[in-house]
Amino acid sequence: MTLFQRKPRIAQRARLDIDMQDTVVYAVGDVHGCYKELRSLEQKILLDSLRFQGRKIIIMLGDYIDRGLQ
Repeated sequence: MTLFQRKPRIAQRARLDIDMQDTVVYAVGDVHGCYKELRSLEQKILLDSLRFQGRKIIIMLGDYIDRGLQ
């Protein structure tokens, strides 16, 4: 491949299409093995979610383990 040669085209993957209407999303960052704090956060999410109709989704981001004892 020379400096100005075109790169080969990569086939496009089908995109995931999710209907998010009437959906509340909770995103949780790194847990780091802190089970007690995670359970506390889950209870807060449950209480907060009572205010909303429709679907609720919890998305877990980051590390589950590391640092904490559990």
